[in-house]
Amino acid sequence: MGKRSISLFVSACNCNNHARKCRFNMELYKLSGRSSGGVCLQCRHFTAGRHCHYCKEGYYRDPSRPITHRKACKTCDCHPIGATGKTCNQTSGQCPCKDGVTGITCNRCAKGYQQSRSAIAPCIKIPRVINMNQMSADDGGSAASRHRSSDDEDYTESKFSNRVGSI
Repeated sequence: MGKRSISLFVSACNCNNHARKCRFNMELYKLSGRSSGGVCLQCRHFTAGRHCHYCKEGYYRDPSRPITHRKACKTCDCHPIGATGKTCNQTSGQCPCKDGVTGITCNRCAKGYQQSRSAIAPCIKIPRVINMNQMSADDGGSAASRHRSSDDEDYTESKFSNRVGSI
């Protein structure tokens, strides 16, 4: 390779400031229409990919920072009890929540759910309550039209602790 070829190769790697080394791959070079064959090696700062251009598993992209920033990837921080796993959406950071659990890290019960003591089901649906005193035979009211469910009432989401038994 001549000096011009080497400089083209180095600039073609484009590791977004997350790798110090790259290698040339002729197959990728041909597939790219001879525009780039560089593959970054040992991506740092929790990045991955041919050009260290996305966050590795367990991390998501901080939209307030460019991909070239060393803190462009943030840890998912999924709640150990409320989430079904440790990997979040790479763009939004949303963790996969268990049934009845909400929040970006799955750390609180959703509307209509209350905290339980189970690590398997940390939030359970609030049962519907029928007030029999409000019903009377002479006004033709039915149970369906005269009860209020937890969904009808004002509700404030509350965070739950990560201690088993007090969820």
